[in-house]
Amino acid sequence: MGAIFVFIFKSGLVMMALYLAYRLFLAKAKQPTFNRVVLLLIYIVSPLAILLSEARFGNTTMPAGYLPAIEAVGTRHGASCADSEWPVAILYLWIAGIAVASVAIAVSIINLRRSIRRCSTRRAGSIRVAISDNEGVAPFSTARTIVLSRSDRDDAGSMIIKHELQHIRLLHWLDLAIGHIVAVISWYNPVSWLMIAELKEVHEFQVDKRVISMGVNAREYQYMLLQKTVGRSASAFANSLNYGSIKRRIAMMMDRDTPPARRWLLAIMVPAATVAVYASRVSVLDSFCSSLEDTELIAAEAGTAGKADIRTCGSIHSVRRAGTVATPYYYINGRAYTRLPNDFDENEVESVVVRRDIPDYPDGVYYITLKPGI
Repeated sequence: MGAIFVFIFKSGLVMMALYLAYRLFLAKAKQPTFNRVVLLLIYIVSPLAILLSEARFGNTTMPAGYLPAIEAVGTRHGASCADSEWPVAILYLWIAGIAVASVAIAVSIINLRRSIRRCSTRRAGSIRVAISDNEGVAPFSTARTIVLSRSDRDDAGSMIIKHELQHIRLLHWLDLAIGHIVAVISWYNPVSWLMIAELKEVHEFQVDKRVISMGVNAREYQYMLLQKTVGRSASAFANSLNYGSIKRRIAMMMDRDTPPARRWLLAIMVPAATVAVYASRVSVLDSFCSSLEDTELIAAEAGTAGKADIRTCGSIHSVRRAGTVATPYYYINGRAYTRLPNDFDENEVESVVVRRDIPDYPDGVYYITLKPGI
C-alpha cells in the first residue's frame, strides 16, 4: 500500500511540472485540439516517467561488501516505535480522502441522473435530448445526453444542440471521467483538479471553433453565448455551455490560429519531466518516500493460520505468514537472522534501517540496532 501511494505521489510531482510547462508555453495558443492531446498525454507521461526512472535507478547491482556499508552509513539513532506511526497515519488519511472524494462524485452523478429523469426526453438517432422545466439550468451535455431548458430550446435550440453535439462526438465526457479518476486517487494534489478545469475550458475552445467552421454566424453565436452566461452550471461530469470566461472564449474565436510551427514548444515537457523525476529523488524527499514505501496496512489476527503476524517498530514493517517461507533478512547488532527471534522485544530497539532495493533480497534487509547494554 505504501509503495502504491509513493508511486502516485511521485507521478503527481511530474504532473505538476508538466502542467506548469503547459500553462507557461501552450495554454494561450489557439490550438485547442492539440492542447487537448497534450493534457491527456500529461496523464500518461506522468506515471510512465516514474516507471522508467525506477527501472533506471531502482535495481542496481550491489558490489560485494556493500551491505555492511549500508549499516554503518544509514543507521538512524534515537528511533522509537512511535516513529513508524506517521507513515501509517498518512496512508489512512489518503484512503479516507479517496473515500470522501468518491462519495462526493457519486452523489454528483446521482443528482445529475435524477435531474435528467425529471426531464421530458426525445431521441435524435443515438442522442437523447432532455427538456427541463427548470429555467435556471444552463444547457449541458454528458455522455450521449443533451439537456436544455424549454426557454433555451425556444430561443436558440438549434444552435445550442449543434454546440452540445460536438461535445458528444468528440467524446469530451471520457476526458472528464479520466480526469476525475486521477483526481480522486490524488485528491491532495491541486494540479489534478486544475487539470479537469483546464480540460473543460479546452473543450469549449474546441467546440466553439468547430461550430463556427460549420457555417454558423459567428456574431449570432457569440451573442447567444453572452445571453446564456446566466444559469447554474451542471455536474462536474458535464460540459456546460456557459463554462469558463465567455470573454476569453470570444477572444479565442476572433484570434488567428496558432502556426503549427509553434508546437515545437511541446519539447519543453521533456526537461520539465526530467527535473520532476530527479526532484523526487533528492535525499529529503527520497527518505520520506522510503518510509512510506516500507509501510503496509495489513490486519493482524494472532494465532490464525494463514493470517499476517505483523511486527512493527521504527521503520520495520515485516510480515510473516503461517505456513509460508519468510524471505526478509535481518541483521541484529551485526548478527544475521533469517527470521526475528522468538524472544525479540520491540522495546529494546534503538534504531532500524530497511533496504528493499537489493536484488538478492526482494523482501528487504532489516538492520536493527539494539539499545546499549542489551
